[in-house]
Amino acid sequence: MLNLIVDSAIWKALGSLLFLAVIGAALYVVYDVPLVRK
Repeated sequence: MLNLIVDSAIWKALGSLLFLAVIGAALYVVYDVPLVRK
């Protein structure tokens, strides 16, 4: 039972990290591309 709780916590942490990485990449592209085009 404890292993299941730990596994789900790890997956939630990985999921939120992936989510933040995707948002960070999107923000980087949105803010960086116009600077490159100038």
